[in-house]
Amino acid sequence: MNPPRCLVIALLLIAGGIADVSAEARFPIPPALKGFSKPGARLDAPVHMTADTLSYDEETGVALAEGNVEMTFGTRTMRADRIRYDSTTGEADLTGKVRYKDTDEEFAFDRITINLDSEKGILYNGTIRISSNNYLIASEKIEKTGKSSFLIEKGALTTCPCDPEPDWKFEVRRARVTLDQYAIGKDITFRVRGVPVLWAPWGAFPVKMTRQSGLLLPNFSSNNSRGYMLTVPYYQVINRWSDATITLDAMSHRGYRPEVEYRFVLNPESTGTVRATYFRDRVEDENRGRFYGENSIVWNKDLQEIPGPDNTAQRVPEYTMTLLPVGIPVAGIDLSGEVSATRFHRGEGYDELRARGFGEISRAIPLIRSFTLVPFLFADVLGTRFEPSPGEDPSDVGRFIPGGGATLSMDARKDIPAKALVHSAGVSAGFRYVPKINQDDLPITDRWSRLAPQSQFLFTLSQRLIGVKEGASPKEILSFNMEWAYDLGGSEPSGSPYVDPLAPYVRALQNQIETATGSSPRRNSAPSDIYAKAGLSPIERWRFQAEALFDPVETSFTVGAVGGEYKKDEDHRVTAEYRVSRDLAEDVRGTFAWRLLHWLRLQAQADYSVRNGYLTQGAVGVSVYPRSDCWNIGFIVDRKTQPDDTTVRFTFGLKGIGSAGN
Repeated sequence: MNPPRCLVIALLLIAGGIADVSAEARFPIPPALKGFSKPGARLDAPVHMTADTLSYDEETGVALAEGNVEMTFGTRTMRADRIRYDSTTGEADLTGKVRYKDTDEEFAFDRITINLDSEKGILYNGTIRISSNNYLIASEKIEKTGKSSFLIEKGALTTCPCDPEPDWKFEVRRARVTLDQYAIGKDITFRVRGVPVLWAPWGAFPVKMTRQSGLLLPNFSSNNSRGYMLTVPYYQVINRWSDATITLDAMSHRGYRPEVEYRFVLNPESTGTVRATYFRDRVEDENRGRFYGENSIVWNKDLQEIPGPDNTAQRVPEYTMTLLPVGIPVAGIDLSGEVSATRFHRGEGYDELRARGFGEISRAIPLIRSFTLVPFLFADVLGTRFEPSPGEDPSDVGRFIPGGGATLSMDARKDIPAKALVHSAGVSAGFRYVPKINQDDLPITDRWSRLAPQSQFLFTLSQRLIGVKEGASPKEILSFNMEWAYDLGGSEPSGSPYVDPLAPYVRALQNQIETATGSSPRRNSAPSDIYAKAGLSPIERWRFQAEALFDPVETSFTVGAVGGEYKKDEDHRVTAEYRVSRDLAEDVRGTFAWRLLHWLRLQAQADYSVRNGYLTQGAVGVSVYPRSDCWNIGFIVDRKTQPDDTTVRFTFGLKGIGSAGN
């Protein structure tokens, strides 16, 4: 904030002369000062001003307002005991409890003198407060030495303006401030509840309106693997569209690990990140490194390019273009699809260039009331080119899989005005056909892309009960979803350990569980398990949910989960969940965060394996707020059993400044 600038805006309003008490008028604004206006506010707008006495001497050009002076300009209000303005010299003098207030800015001084022509002046003994981030600046004297430069004497800064003494504050004997550059201070003392805890003879504080380079808050932790670790990050502004963070991890066991993260925004539709680290591991006695990058481009609302996940060490970045459903001017047909490409590079052996495309056309045909039929056709194409050493011919392999089907759906809704409720329901029945195509010649790197044949029906049911109170956002009270599939030819495996992208969710979830447990194929694989999920919010702050995958043939649950949450806010929240996966896992999970007292906050998180009888992961933390929310200290203990590791982190936070250790 530039307080003198705000002050100038108000002072200009009396520069043209005042004729009446409690009168409303428009005053002329000098051209050189019109640039001080804020977006959305006009300096020549009507001004309402009141005072015990108002006068203007046309010969001397002096305007004087005395006694309970109050001036209103839009959302801004200024008060003072006396205001004097000399239009010939540009000198303005405000005395006696000078107060200025805007939407989120306010200041209070005993006296202000300023020259509107040179933009120089002095603010005596007062405070500046910015409510948007709770900043409070206090000083015995603030001298405005230029358009954007200040000299502060005996000042203090805090984001915790408690009475009579802030919980914490930075005191500075003298500081020279240049807006959009730095504040250079001397004799700086950091005080906690009036007690000095840190002193520095000199310091530089950024006061830029834009990004700025500099050290970020460090982090200290300890665990069995890395030992004691100090993390020191440095932020570097490179140019208008890119920046970087350079981090050094000093680990007592493994050594020093530098890491660089480079970020760029080419335009609002194109962003990316590159990360790299390389260091000598003392424990393993070897060099270790990692390089990772991603780029995301949105060309229009229907066509997006998003990088795919990189789970293969030698894979060069993979790019995926997704065409969201878009209408084409042919009989109301919608077109959607996806194209991806990547390259595998190896130090020894063949390089691979791989591309895959999927396209679908569909048309929604309204039938009788609430019924819609959507027939569709699709094709999935995969191609891989092997590039051997120079001098050898490349070879190509691939596959083409066509398919099609249709979905019949029905949607219904009922309004219950007496109870402010809306009930909606949906039912659908669909069929998808995927022919059996030989995919045995695909390379191992394309094994995850193999598709299983289908002659499969899919049935879904959904229900929602929504509360709609006037003046409030809609709230989901009850939800229920169910899904079941039946394959006429019996479900055949695709030969891939990954999810078949053409399989329905219920079938994909079932296959994932069977793959993880190593279960043998079922005798009757035509019907899938039945998947159901329900959610209930009976009263404010409470939420319950349940999920199940039920095998009707074996009459047993493949997956089952039930959980609940109570949440008042982030400082008062409890969650609990029980989840079981047949022949795989049985876990109990919970989180707890509670402000037991106004100065004490506890938090905990735990994952317990009932099947194995031990805690797989847990964390406990304590935060102490000595007097208010303005600052806190605490610690967090993280415990993992696979791998066996314990981390202790100490935390410290200043409201509006930042935190360390979290």
